[in-house]
Amino acid sequence: MSVNAIGARQRVSYDAGLVPNAKQFELPDDARSREPIVRADGISASTTESYLPAFNEEYFEWIDILESVKNYASHHAGGRPYFFAELGAGFGRWTVNAVRALQQACPGQCEYFLCAVEADKQHFEWLKQNLRDNGIDADKQLLLNAPLTGDGRRVSFMTGAYGRWFGQAVVGDKYARDLRVTGRVPGIGRLLLHWIGPWRRLYKPMQDEIILKLKSTTLGEVLRKTPHVVDIADLDLQEMEAEVIEAAVPVINERVMRLHIGTHSLAVEERLRKCLKGAGWILLRDYPCLGTRETPYGQIAFGDGVQSWINPRFQT
Repeated sequence: MSVNAIGARQRVSYDAGLVPNAKQFELPDDARSREPIVRADGISASTTESYLPAFNEEYFEWIDILESVKNYASHHAGGRPYFFAELGAGFGRWTVNAVRALQQACPGQCEYFLCAVEADKQHFEWLKQNLRDNGIDADKQLLLNAPLTGDGRRVSFMTGAYGRWFGQAVVGDKYARDLRVTGRVPGIGRLLLHWIGPWRRLYKPMQDEIILKLKSTTLGEVLRKTPHVVDIADLDLQEMEAEVIEAAVPVINERVMRLHIGTHSLAVEERLRKCLKGAGWILLRDYPCLGTRETPYGQIAFGDGVQSWINPRFQT
């Protein structure tokens, strides 16, 4: 396993290049000696690596989560539980980071509740495993294996290719039909397409993906399953973020203090600005996707965009 700067563990087998440029550190001798670190392949590691956040769009995800923890520690510790919701959770990396931060900010009075929603079945199994690996209390979590949409409809969901990417997503029915057709290539034909020049570039992204029909759920339905106020909802929904937020505005106005949204298109970003500004939310940070942006920390290249929002109904 790898262990990051605040003590969150992660199996090596989950890592699909999530921290390719992060500076690597060895754990201090006293920390390393507390208990052995076992790699995902079962081999005991004599040393392990700890990494600080990469200097990319995820830097702002760390900031939002740590600010929400600090706000909770200052105003609510010892009262209601800290509530972190990760929507499009993958294997729950940010859920574990939030708990580790909370345990350091509120030692001895660390009450929390977690909600993680992940549509992909394999990633959902990794999510459960990752929470167990990090000692997250099973009775303090709500885990849902379903896509998120605005209306709870049945959707086409593209899955598979687990070793290469974490972009599994709801796709349009036409795209799903086209993908199924291009995938119907005889065995020898698929082998040739895999290896031959430009055909490989055209067909390789389609070879490992699978299209499933899944029943989705809505953010409103998810939040109604728990009585708690959400300190921060962290969304990474692969272009579904605007639809999901637009349909849930009445519920998030009442139940969510902060939003961190990973965005995937300029059109989605504009819809989010219009929707949330219209609902009275305060835009804290806004960096569009797919470009290098000037930030208070210098220029950062953004793959996914970032929007951070504060709900003024909870501000004192």
